[in-house]
Amino acid sequence: MQIFSSKNECCGCTACKQVCPKNAITMKPDSEGFLYPEIDSKLCIECGACKRVCAFQNGYEKNLSQFFCVLPGVNTVGVMGDHR
Repeated sequence: MQIFSSKNECCGCTACKQVCPKNAITMKPDSEGFLYPEIDSKLCIECGACKRVCAFQNGYEKNLSQFFCVLPGVNTVGVMGDHR
């Protein structure tokens, strides 16, 4: 199973990894350090949960006016550029 055909179709949010019932998805860094899902075909049952949960695959409107920042080990999400 392949979740996307191009890295531009993934934001690295790990939703696919979290929803996988067989833990077949691991997040691997590319050469620039950005995380992308890698699917273990031996564990994957092709249930499609990863594709269904993916916001980019399901009509998510990419809004580049705000960027969200999630820091490892921090339980809050910050909005960059939000200066209220």
